[in-house]
Amino acid sequence: MRLRPLLCSAALLLAGCAGQPISKEAPEPFVFRSLNLRQQDKRGAPAWELTSPEARYDINRRLAQVRQPRGVIYLRGKPRYSIAAQSGTVLGDGEAIQLEGAVAITLLGKDPVRISGDQVRWLPRQDLMLIDRRPTATDRRSRLSARTARFLIQDDRIELRGSPTLQQWDGRLDKGPAAVVITTSSVDWQPAAGGLVAQGPVKGERRNKQTASGQVLTAS
Repeated sequence: MRLRPLLCSAALLLAGCAGQPISKEAPEPFVFRSLNLRQQDKRGAPAWELTSPEARYDINRRLAQVRQPRGVIYLRGKPRYSIAAQSGTVLGDGEAIQLEGAVAITLLGKDPVRISGDQVRWLPRQDLMLIDRRPTATDRRSRLSARTARFLIQDDRIELRGSPTLQQWDGRLDKGPAAVVITTSSVDWQPAAGGLVAQGPVKGERRNKQTASGQVLTAS
C-alpha cells in the first residue's frame, strides 16, 4: 500500500526537475605553456615572429591572450626590429596583434633606436603599427614624442601627429635640460635612415647652460 504514494512522489519530483532549464557554463579557454608564431615572406625568408611563455586561447572568438610577448621583425631575412610588451592579444593566426604595457620596438644595430608606447596595434599583413598612447622614440642623445604615431615598417617611416616635440642633448640623454627643443604640427621620421621632415609652423629653441637663456627660431 505504501508503494503507490512513493511512485507518485518520485514522478512529481522527476517532472519538477525536467521543467528546470539546464544552465550551460562558458567553456574554459585553453591554456598553452607557450606561443610561437612565425611568418615568411613571398620568397620564403622570415618576415616576423612572436613568442610568449603562456597563452590562453578562446576558440569561439579566435583569439589568444598572451603574457610577456616577444617578437622580431625581419628585413630581407635579417632581424631589423625587436618587440617586447607586458601582455597582448593575438587575433586568428596573427591577423592583428594588440600589445599593451611598456611596449618597446627597438631598431637593432650599432645605433639602436627605441620606439615605445603604452599600447600598440600591429597589423603584420599591412606592415603597419598604430601607436596611440604616448608614442616616444629615443636614441643616445634625442627624444621625439607626440600624441599618436603610425609606423609604416617597410617604408621605414613613422608619422607622428599631435604636437610632436624633439628634444636633443649635447651629452647623454636626460642629463639635465635638453639643449635643443623643437615643436611642430607633424613629423615624418625614418628611424633607420635618420631623415626627419617637419610640417610648419616650426619653433626651435637652443638653450644656454651657463646663462639659462635661449635662442628661438621659427619657420614655416
